[in-house]
Amino acid sequence: MIGSSSKAINDWVYKELSKDLTIGTREPLKWHLGIAYDWDHENGTVTLSQKGHIKKLLEAHSMSDCYSVSTPCSDYKLGLSDCPTPEQLTPDILKMQGEYRSGVASALWIARNTRPDIAYATSRLGRYSNNPGAKMFEELKRLLRYLQGTMELGIRFTS
Repeated sequence: MIGSSSKAINDWVYKELSKDLTIGTREPLKWHLGIAYDWDHENGTVTLSQKGHIKKLLEAHSMSDCYSVSTPCSDYKLGLSDCPTPEQLTPDILKMQGEYRSGVASALWIARNTRPDIAYATSRLGRYSNNPGAKMFEELKRLLRYLQGTMELGIRFTS
């Protein structure tokens, strides 16, 4: 992937790299690391989105058909009192905790790349990854419901 606002620089970099490497076509980037690139050359913009990644995340948590919500997190104040004690840990809770960690990790990837609107909610959930309880899992599901309704959003860059 080569990128510059100057065609001359792009051509020079391509020529120099081609001396030692086999380089593919010079088509506009459409997909990279799970991020879709939608180029609008007329308006000088590129929009990055992760609709496919969000769909996979929703499928992994059996929430493909869930109802959406308008905000990524509630105003409930999560705390250590919402975490299970060692005596409360059961195989079901341990399984739920694994699903929680996976969901939060995926949400962090989405927030980091294309969705700053979920950064706070995701960070808030990440604080309890070591020992999440049922309330944290409810908040993760809320975030997933928000993503269900805002799947088309991304981040747009202009030149």
